[in-house]
Amino acid sequence: QAGVDSNQASVTGARIDQTEVTLDGLDVNDIAAGTAFSIVATAPVDSVQQFTGSVAGLGAGIGTGSGAQFQLVTRGGTNKFHGNINEYHRDTTTVANTWFNNLTGLKRTPLIRNQFGADIGGPIKRNKLFFYFDWADSRIIQSSTAERTVPLTDFRAGNLNYINNSAGCLASSRKNTTPACITTLSAAQVKALDPANIGMDAALISYIGTRYPSANDFSYGDGVNTGGYRFTQPTPDTRHTYVARVDYNLTPAQRIYGRFTLTHRDAISALSEFDTDPVTHPIQDRSYAYVVSHVWNLGKNKVNQFYYGDTIQKLNFPDTYNPTGANQYSFSGLSGPYTAYNGQKRRVPIPMFRDDFNWQKGQHALTFGGTFKFIKTNSNLINNFNFVGVGQQGSSLSGGLDSTVRPNDINSDT
Repeated sequence: QAGVDSNQASVTGARIDQTEVTLDGLDVNDIAAGTAFSIVATAPVDSVQQFTGSVAGLGAGIGTGSGAQFQLVTRGGTNKFHGNINEYHRDTTTVANTWFNNLTGLKRTPLIRNQFGADIGGPIKRNKLFFYFDWADSRIIQSSTAERTVPLTDFRAGNLNYINNSAGCLASSRKNTTPACITTLSAAQVKALDPANIGMDAALISYIGTRYPSANDFSYGDGVNTGGYRFTQPTPDTRHTYVARVDYNLTPAQRIYGRFTLTHRDAISALSEFDTDPVTHPIQDRSYAYVVSHVWNLGKNKVNQFYYGDTIQKLNFPDTYNPTGANQYSFSGLSGPYTAYNGQKRRVPIPMFRDDFNWQKGQHALTFGGTFKFIKTNSNLINNFNFVGVGQQGSSLSGGLDSTVRPNDINSDT
């Protein structure tokens, strides 16, 4: 649509958090993240009866942001029963493997999508009381691919490789393509070159050998002491959404309705460091929302509508696998032994009162109203930042090692 930046979701130049979405008059925006076009507790497509969108020329009664304004209305019941059952299915049968997975011998990852649900609406008491219920379910079986930098076999055994100065050897030389350009120092030779006469730390080499898997992608890493470990890991994504609405005609001029939405989602936000690790960074969404509204026709040309509701965003992004506590170790040239140790969770209720009064006087329409929201945020952030670097790092390598601790035939190509 004109005026909409589909890359960043900015509308007519406004900030992305200025897009406003309401569902049955209730604010359902993701206030915590400020994400455009993303609503809390979701609204399954079959449950939406009406959708209205405006991107410019916004009136005061449309919404509270300077960006796009969208209004959604939940379907309600009528004097006739109506409903549907639906399913969308996609599986891996027609999906090809990726080129990089084929290169390293990894099998094709699964991609099975089952999106299904049902809805039903109708009368509880004809002309008086009606109901509507929608159930939407999404179950996605899939895997994602990651690649880590791991030590090659020589390093795992306590040896150290370097690029020599033989003819044709360059900084880009690798053991798997130009093995003659790579010289291996034994643990004893490394110790002899060490001014402290320590060499490789036995406990550290033992830990690296047990923690890091063997390389399976030799096009990754530096190709001298490190390579790549490419793996796939299941990243299932399941979501259950329930929407219920009840309408009641108090009098011929007054009507009330209530709607409740519940979302239950479990997914993966990031892969584990290695495929032998348990799930480390899950996503848990337990958001819900409700709204109650009273509509009153005051004569033939006046309508007042009052709303009260609450949108409760309830998200959890824990770190469930953290063997080393607050210490986040890193080794020169290798991927970290574990993923980043941080977690978040938040509960953001947005209670809201709203009243709209519309008066049609001749050819003129007068609208009055107000909205009051008192956002109550309860959030928790865990970010362990005691970073421990192990090995030759930073200033110790900034000018290169002293010539006395270098092999005589080391390559000088920068």
